[in-house]
Amino acid sequence: MTVSTTTDIDQLPTIADHLPKGLWEADVIAASERLFDAQADLLGDGDGGVIALRFKDIRTLSENPLVGSAPVEFLTGRAAERLRRAGQAPTPAVADNPFAVFLRNQIFTTNPPVHNNVRRIIARHLMPRAVQQFLPAAERIASEVVDAGRREGRCDFTRDIANRYVTRFWTDQLGIPDDESGLIQQLMAEMNRMFLFAPTTQDSRRVQSGCATYMEVVGDAVTRAWRGGDNALLSALAADLAAADEPAGPQDLGKLVASNFFDGFHTVGVALSNVVYHLLANPESHRRVRSDAALVPQAFSEGIRLGAPLMMTTRVTLDAVEYNGLRMPKNTPITMIWAAGNRDPRAFDEPAAYRLMRPAHRTTTFGGGAHICPGRSAARLLSEVALRVLTSSGVHIELAETTHRWMPGSAIRHLDAMPVTIASGGPA
Repeated sequence: MTVSTTTDIDQLPTIADHLPKGLWEADVIAASERLFDAQADLLGDGDGGVIALRFKDIRTLSENPLVGSAPVEFLTGRAAERLRRAGQAPTPAVADNPFAVFLRNQIFTTNPPVHNNVRRIIARHLMPRAVQQFLPAAERIASEVVDAGRREGRCDFTRDIANRYVTRFWTDQLGIPDDESGLIQQLMAEMNRMFLFAPTTQDSRRVQSGCATYMEVVGDAVTRAWRGGDNALLSALAADLAAADEPAGPQDLGKLVASNFFDGFHTVGVALSNVVYHLLANPESHRRVRSDAALVPQAFSEGIRLGAPLMMTTRVTLDAVEYNGLRMPKNTPITMIWAAGNRDPRAFDEPAAYRLMRPAHRTTTFGGGAHICPGRSAARLLSEVALRVLTSSGVHIELAETTHRWMPGSAIRHLDAMPVTIASGGPA
């Protein structure tokens, strides 16, 4: 229901009021569609927080300056609480927790005024014009990776194409030795467990171990490359970090880069896999893009709408906020379901359908407001480069199986496997 009078959070309906037990955790997309069918709007999470599903609510709340990032203590505390509720041991103390160190160096866990200063360090190098410097390297690496897949004939697209491509690209840009690219790709699989809704003790230990190794490997390699003096991107980032002079923000270049380029190594690969999956699952659209490379941007936009890799993020009110008559005290968690906003029937016609020529429309994939993803232009560039290679006349790629399974129980939307066949040439 739409909140029309002054209401407190505990008066909101909850997911449990609309959905059978376990559906949300099993399939966020199916659960969201069922909630839309029930005309659900803002919901309570049953623990003092709010859940935003609707496109308009997500956009408006994400742009509210009083709705900020969830701090490290909240994020790590939530994880520990989930474990305690499951009767398992809590995570290590925040001060000794490699996961917390990883989070603390991210833009996404800071708020003004620290956020503004730290964000500039990263964001200015990832603006639409700035990312054009990456184009030659992206084209070269995408071609090399796809050629390797073509020689294999059949491969898992996510593991062998998407993840390998983005990992090699960023190790190349950040001066990380080629022989560490494979290790970083393995670490992404370990760290992906941080997005599980109900991690086991073993999952949490593997996240901690993965974070510790990742921060050390990438942080040390970045520091060495910067000290070598011949990496323009790292030199610029180091200069901006020094100029920011933000005592409450990241102080170490290696940790700053490792934490904030994690999405480049991890989430961009998931995004590319989802975009390519949706295109290949719609053969007529695939044929059209092969015939006209000018349609590649539309293929990215529609694929990323349906396949937003990070399905949700929790924000926190920095002060008391009233929205549509709903009173939210300071420190209220607001879980924004980006994937649901992209499928809101009030915002999109036939929201579950893949429509290559869908009219341009803002999405919730990359968030919004001051905390919008600073790497969105790089994600688009890397994905579109790969799409152009994959839909070129010299490459023919198809899904190798007819059934696919989206992984349940995670805030990341990804397939458990995406086998494809790749050959030379093929019908246009």
